[in-house]
Amino acid sequence: MTAPTRLAVIEEHHEAFHVWHRARLAGWIAPSGNTLLHVDEHSDWDFPRLTRPILSPDAAREEALAFTRDELHIGNFIWPAVYLDTFSQVLWCRANLVKEHPSNRMFIVAADEQKRQFLTGRTPHATVSIGFGDPHFVHYQMIPLSHEPEPMGPVTLGVCLDFFSGWVYPKPVGAEIEVTAAEAQRFRDNPYHFLRLSPGSRAALEERDGAWFIVFNQYGYEEWPRLRVDEAEIDRRVERMCEMLARRPLDMRLITIPRSRLSGYTPMDQWEHIENRVLEGLSKLYLIEQVALDALP
Repeated sequence: MTAPTRLAVIEEHHEAFHVWHRARLAGWIAPSGNTLLHVDEHSDWDFPRLTRPILSPDAAREEALAFTRDELHIGNFIWPAVYLDTFSQVLWCRANLVKEHPSNRMFIVAADEQKRQFLTGRTPHATVSIGFGDPHFVHYQMIPLSHEPEPMGPVTLGVCLDFFSGWVYPKPVGAEIEVTAAEAQRFRDNPYHFLRLSPGSRAALEERDGAWFIVFNQYGYEEWPRLRVDEAEIDRRVERMCEMLARRPLDMRLITIPRSRLSGYTPMDQWEHIENRVLEGLSKLYLIEQVALDALP
């Protein structure tokens, strides 16, 4: 009998790290040497800077979830999995990429003895002489939807809904903080307030019924929709993704589907349509067993 492919729908992308961690301990994926097929408009390839040592490979469920939510964010969760040797190959698939990029052999190594900071880079060599402890290696490549999969070992698929339609400059849900009148005055009077200096984030002060709010990324108009597309194009991209997966048999062990709606990357009026189409397409390719984040072993 064919083993099921476990599938977890998650809210935000970094929660995939928790799913991978639990899946490895449960035996759903191999202890090491897996391939990550990362179908996403964003690389999520930032490297982490932690306040505590990186998670132990055999950490308990509650510790793993707390580490994921407290130490990682939606753009830096892949490198920690590489450091734990979960993945030895990462293929990043983008919707509008025309041709394949060359594969690079990359490494990550701890930059301090506590394993809270890291160094990354490319190397064709088998060893790295910097940092603390042993380096961990991964083959990394950008691929288009026309990619012809090579024979590979066990595969973990990550499909972010914003791959099919999304925003370049998202506004997260509830992106405002109520502050006291005194803090509002300090923000108004200080042209160098740290919130004014944060790259990529616009902060403005608003008063409503005597209460003060610092509101983030409020422009009063929608951005030019470079990544947002209509439902017909969404359906076409889902079909093309499934065609890529079907070109050669893949040992598909695990799938994560981040909605990315609360962070604002997937449009609120489209996420449900995209999710339904993706689930329909994948269920035609694999024997799916859906699992919830709070029900992981």
